Amino acid sequence: MLEHYALDWLETDLSEPDRARIDELLRAVEETDQLVVEFEGGVAAALARDEETEVPLSVVLSGMRHYQRSQLARMRLFQHLGALGQKQISARLGAIEEYLEEATSS
Repeated sequence: MLEHYALDWLETDLSEPDRARIDELLRAVEETDQLVVEFEGGVAAALARDEETEVPLSVVLSGMRHYQRSQLARMRLFQHLGALGQKQISARLGAIEEYLEEATSS
């Protein structure tokens, strides 16, 4: 599922807890996105039946909350992925530094 976010490079170096956390965050994104789709579909269907229909404020506010939750879920996912990427980069830089130290001390 990470390929959707063009992050399949992470899959090779993920620990089981990191993989589980990413899966959990991806599920949260999917669930909140589904709520947004349902909201949009309901509003579109109501307006298709009658263009003069006014969408109740409570429905609009509910939809806005779904959008916010969707964005927050996505932000949590990207924050976690960013931290994992930074950890991988730091580990690789550390390995390069060790290699350079060994190469220059020989």
